[in-house]
Amino acid sequence: MIKIVIWVIPVMLLVKIMEKSVPFSYLGLRHNFKRGLKWTSWVSLAFISYFVVLNFIILDNNIDFRIGFNEWLNTILLVGITEEIVFRGVFY
Repeated sequence: MIKIVIWVIPVMLLVKIMEKSVPFSYLGLRHNFKRGLKWTSWVSLAFISYFVVLNFIILDNNIDFRIGFNEWLNTILLVGITEEIVFRGVFY
């Protein structure tokens, strides 16, 4: 929640007030969504395959995948969403 309050809400308000535009359209988050999702899926599959081959087959490691809800939410969902929204404006 802290990341959303510190990163996402100020960017949305800044775009809404200063640019007088719809934030998701202004940041380009509505265009090419399906193509981006397909590309992300293939890259994720490649990284997961590399991780499995390296750790389970080559290094013969046992990995503990048990993480709590807060860690899962923070590391998997919020990092990507907050960075995409904040830094997309920097590149445009």
